[in-house]
Amino acid sequence: MKHLNFLFPVLLLLGAGCVQTSTPAEDTAQDVADETVLVQRQPESSTAPSTQQGPYRDSVWLARSSDGETWSLDDEVLIEHASVPNITRFETEVGDFEAGTLMIVYVDATQMATGGSGTERTGRYVSTDDGVTWEDIGLVTYVGAQDQVPVDPNLVQLQDGTLRMYYYDISKGVGDVGSLEQKKQNRFYAADSTDGETFTVVGEVFVENAITDPEVVFYKDSFYLFYASQTGIRVAVGDEDGLSFTETDITDELDGIPGVIVVDEKLRLFGCVINEGIVYYTSDESLDFSAPSSLGSAFRGGFCDPDPVELEDGSFLLVVKKLPEPTRR
Repeated sequence: MKHLNFLFPVLLLLGAGCVQTSTPAEDTAQDVADETVLVQRQPESSTAPSTQQGPYRDSVWLARSSDGETWSLDDEVLIEHASVPNITRFETEVGDFEAGTLMIVYVDATQMATGGSGTERTGRYVSTDDGVTWEDIGLVTYVGAQDQVPVDPNLVQLQDGTLRMYYYDISKGVGDVGSLEQKKQNRFYAADSTDGETFTVVGEVFVENAITDPEVVFYKDSFYLFYASQTGIRVAVGDEDGLSFTETDITDELDGIPGVIVVDEKLRLFGCVINEGIVYYTSDESLDFSAPSSLGSAFRGGFCDPDPVELEDGSFLLVVKKLPEPTRR
């Protein structure tokens, strides 16, 4: 397995839709030693200068597979000015949405245009024909998150049909650059919904230093939380309600930003590795993951933040973020 954990701090920040300088992931190898490359995310109501547009320059793309092994990337972008996508298939009816509806939630960065003042929001796209066509249905409304800036959304449907959004509050993000001791604790929250539009905050579910990108899956009667950290993808196991998680001590080195699905009663964990693109690992409840399998060269060149879903016919969709093309000073 090829590991590039010395570059992971850059991936961690990019995965969270961070504000960056003009050196994206695939162009940072020489600069990683310089701690100034880890530029902070802009806080709420901040001004984004032309060289720090962050997720405004990202875009969301779709990939498709009939078997989960061979993937093809769509020819055109799905969502502009968008980052950190997550895709969910509704197993039961929710509000006005029928069973089988696909919903993509993502970081909407349209307010963060050059020279503008704004913050990230949570956008929603919906498909009722297995991802052939998509409709923009507007933003998520959060109740009880007045002092927060929810980003990195992860939408799951609970067994009773309730929709739950796990997210990271960026308003209390990492602190001074360069030292783990100087970093503030990052916090994940959960918010529940019965209509797919208005989500009421239930509470804080996990806190740790320098973490982003929560991804929760219910697998063999347990909730598992995968998340990005500066040492790679980590895993925590939840209580029976999925509202509190305890970190595990897995030893596998898992690279990238996590997206997880259950396939053939096994966990399939997608990530992104610099110079290799999108990959996936497999494991059972032992959390002993396999070596990574690559999705191919089409998924290199700035693609990251993969998130999969299985359709009723056994085929698959994958949403991914694409970083902008490199620009040099």
